[in-house]
Amino acid sequence: MLPSELSTGPARRKAVELSAFFERLRQVLDDRELSQADLARELGVGVATVSEWFTRGRVPNGDVMLRLPGALRVNGHWLLTGEGPREREQAPDGDPYLRGACDAIERLRQALDDASRRFGANAMPAAEPPAGGEP
Repeated sequence: MLPSELSTGPARRKAVELSAFFERLRQVLDDRELSQADLARELGVGVATVSEWFTRGRVPNGDVMLRLPGALRVNGHWLLTGEGPREREQAPDGDPYLRGACDAIERLRQALDDASRRFGANAMPAAEPPAGGEP
């Protein structure tokens, strides 16, 4: 990749999006007068983990990312993209980010059910016991 492509290509856009995400995260913490330690406690993660988000630009893992909007009481779509209302809707299914995650989980459950019905329990070979172990 040429240096000129780095300044305008996908890597640059991703860096700009991440920077904007962390700026929104900082803004919410400041507005709610929460420290990084407060956020870590709310999410059940280490303070060092939250600190790395800001100092090293590390992205929260999937599970934490799903819980982040609830912990901050903000709209998940806004937190990720900067689009739409900042404040979380009162209805539990109002957050499009949370709704999308729930929809994806439901589709996965249905796909697993379909595969189970299609191939049955006998589709997978039985695991062999370890050598020297009891059958």
